[in-house]
Amino acid sequence: MAVTDSILNRLLDGTSIKIPSLPVVGLRIVEACQKEDFCLNELVQIISTDPNLTVKTIRLVNSPLYSLIAPIKSIDKAVGLLGVHAIKNIALSFIIIDDMNTDTYVGFDNKYFWKRSVTSAVAAEIISQKLKLNLSGAFVTALLMDIGVMAMHICKPESFKEVLQKKKDSEKTQIELEQEIFGYDHQEVGMELLKEWGLPEEIYMPIAFQHNLKDCPPKYPALASALKVADLTSAILNSDLSAKRLCELTAILDRKHQLNEETINSYMEEVAEKTISTLATFELSAGEMKPYSEILQEANEELAKVGSSYIHMVQKMKQTNEEAENLTAELMESNTEYKKLAYRDSLTGLYNHRFFHEMIEKEMSRAERYLAKFTLILLDIDNLKEINDTRGHKYGDMVISEFGKYIQQSIRQSDMGARIGGDEFAILLPNMHNNNAGTFAEKLRTGVLSLGVEHKDGSIKFTISVGVGIYTPADGIKTKGEFIDEIDKALYNSKTHGRNRVSKS
Repeated sequence: MAVTDSILNRLLDGTSIKIPSLPVVGLRIVEACQKEDFCLNELVQIISTDPNLTVKTIRLVNSPLYSLIAPIKSIDKAVGLLGVHAIKNIALSFIIIDDMNTDTYVGFDNKYFWKRSVTSAVAAEIISQKLKLNLSGAFVTALLMDIGVMAMHICKPESFKEVLQKKKDSEKTQIELEQEIFGYDHQEVGMELLKEWGLPEEIYMPIAFQHNLKDCPPKYPALASALKVADLTSAILNSDLSAKRLCELTAILDRKHQLNEETINSYMEEVAEKTISTLATFELSAGEMKPYSEILQEANEELAKVGSSYIHMVQKMKQTNEEAENLTAELMESNTEYKKLAYRDSLTGLYNHRFFHEMIEKEMSRAERYLAKFTLILLDIDNLKEINDTRGHKYGDMVISEFGKYIQQSIRQSDMGARIGGDEFAILLPNMHNNNAGTFAEKLRTGVLSLGVEHKDGSIKFTISVGVGIYTPADGIKTKGEFIDEIDKALYNSKTHGRNRVSKS
């Protein structure tokens, strides 16, 4: 293999070891699929020339991973059902593992590496199906996302051993330690190696950004994000119990993809179950892979032990806001249940001021990157002080709680409601703009008129004042403060012109 990239040259410097190359059959598949006059029959013929590859490919297509209604018996039928890209990637997966599943690399646990990689591939395929992302390259990309680890270990085993040793005693990530010791990391090595093999950009580019999603090119964030989820899933199922990893995965699937606890558990169970059958198809041993139910039970026991000590700390450290914030940060790392202390308002169940500002910044960045629009609505409960003064703070809190529930019932799953002050609320509406925004805000205002809190002197009715603004990057980039100030002025206009009305910025 002709190595031309500087990173690969640096990795190979001082060693006579050769980095693995793509087998001939794999090269033929890649070259065929890149031809302008490519036809389906050519791919079918290449795979069919290798009876072992044909059998394995058909076996995986018929496995529980793809849940076909009826089994297929030929490669051409498989291509017709799953498409060229899927069959090409499945065939490449078998070719690569068959060629590289060897114990010739001293000190490298090849069996564990491929077991972990296949688990990641299964996880990426399943999560892309659950999220309806239609990522045709998810399986093979996840399978190869750590190929740079293998290459670095093969070429510089002592240096890579130093990375792993430091990782045990350091708060730094493996990527950071690789950069310190090598001057580059396994993401970069993997990307350049797969590029040398001639694999398409849609496979090697997401691998380079799986741990750095914020810098990922616009074409690949969905697949790079799926790789992150797949990597965490594989780590949970294949390594020693880590409650922190389980918390991290739950937070990603909950916050970013709005999957509830039941769906997350179902996803993990499905990955564990289908990984075992997929490993058998690749003629790899599942070893002592635990069922997810057992892993979850152990994680809950570990978190319960941590949680009990944190409860004691909560009671002791409630004296100041600063101490409470520090405690919340620690709880976030330890238990997904404690995560709510950091991001949820306890009275309404909505997100709080802190999380609101984080999400506004992210949504503005996303809008600027893709020239998209989104709506922000600021709302005040009118005359809440009067309710507190005449009926008591208990009933004022009941009004706030009632309004919080109303917001949750009124917004879409992709929207975000937050309580950002005593009687101040905000709603973030991605991909909603123009007339729809004003209509939605007016519907919110009129809907509140039917709400009320029961009191011995009669039902407590209330109204809201509303300010609406649309973020449009094409009209000029604003800071977060400037954008919020515009909508705040619209809200102030509603309050000063009689309340119970909607104003646009």
